[in-house]
Amino acid sequence: MQAKKVLIVTDSLGLPRPKPDFLKDQECWPYRVSKIAGDFEFYFHMRSGYSTDDLVADLKEVLGSYEPDLIFLQIGIVDCAPRALTKKELAFISRLPIFNKILHTLIKKYRENIILWRQITYVDELRFEQNLEKFKAHFRQAKIAFVPIAPASEGYQANSPGVENNILKYNNILCRLCEEVPAFINSESLNIFLPDGYHLNSSGHELVYESVKTRLMTELDQKIS
Repeated sequence: MQAKKVLIVTDSLGLPRPKPDFLKDQECWPYRVSKIAGDFEFYFHMRSGYSTDDLVADLKEVLGSYEPDLIFLQIGIVDCAPRALTKKELAFISRLPIFNKILHTLIKKYRENIILWRQITYVDELRFEQNLEKFKAHFRQAKIAFVPIAPASEGYQANSPGVENNILKYNNILCRLCEEVPAFINSESLNIFLPDGYHLNSSGHELVYESVKTRLMTELDQKIS
């Protein structure tokens, strides 16, 4: 019986972290999933700060050479998080050290007001959907399941006004285009985040692991039957 090829694509939410609190590699859901017994071959494409723009760009590089049967996709928070500045503005300002320092001081002081006023995301809803469509088209022979963007913690909502609504909208787009792995249902009452309010702690990774494991067992049952 030929093994099923499983590709795990994730942003920093699937990776270990030294800070703001130490998270070991063994606690992260991709590492744990790779130890699940069964006729599976696991492949990984994992990057910090990963957006769907990067996802599409990577289809021309290493990512596009995989031939998976099943994909687990964890992405979206980089796309949908409210921002004070665009990427182009950040790149321009970074070339002006003195101005950069002054501006960052002002943004830190008035961040919430600036975010509410500017209504910026790195990837807007339309391009987010288009990017996912391109990803799906490339891997048309594979089943694609997504790990929902985790609900915003109270601290994250306070620091990034509008993030809760953005997460809901972008998750709805993911839900329309891919199969959902319901890792974060009713998670609002659980302690699933590191102190920064959005990266997952060990409990958060446990939720994702159990959901992905359930989906893999379903795949295994279908293969046997």
